[in-house]
Amino acid sequence: MSAILLLGGDQERDSFAANLAYQQCAECPLTVFASSPGAGAEERLAKVQAAGQLVLSHRAVDTVTNFSTMIPDLQNAGVTHVLLVTSAYHMPRAAAIAEIMLRSCKITFEAWPVECASSRAGKREPTWKTYRDVLRARIWSITGWDFLWLARILVPAARCCR
Repeated sequence: MSAILLLGGDQERDSFAANLAYQQCAECPLTVFASSPGAGAEERLAKVQAAGQLVLSHRAVDTVTNFSTMIPDLQNAGVTHVLLVTSAYHMPRAAAIAEIMLRSCKITFEAWPVECASSRAGKREPTWKTYRDVLRARIWSITGWDFLWLARILVPAARCCR
């Protein structure tokens, strides 16, 4: 079974995922698993939600925990293939993490990058973030530890210091 894994955060990604859900079948949309949805996501994904095909999760605080918190939901739903939706800016890191975390759970994926403001401006994520998160993904695949407890402490602290 296929589904969409939406790494949320902005309007363009939400709208793209909502349209993608209906692309193959207008009467039977793909389920959208939205991790860390941004403000207003429920409204932008209302059509998918009305069809009973939306799973929202606010448990994650970063990209690694987007995967670690959603993988059990994907497995419980019998998902074996994911259309991974995030911004083009964020996709290289997200795909590197997915390659480790989803594949370790026998879930295949396809990257569906969305052109958002940051990617249209030519911005690129720092490479160190990918290295850090690949290491965390490998630790998770071996131990099951995603360090969510630590990320909940560090992520807000890092955001306030920007």
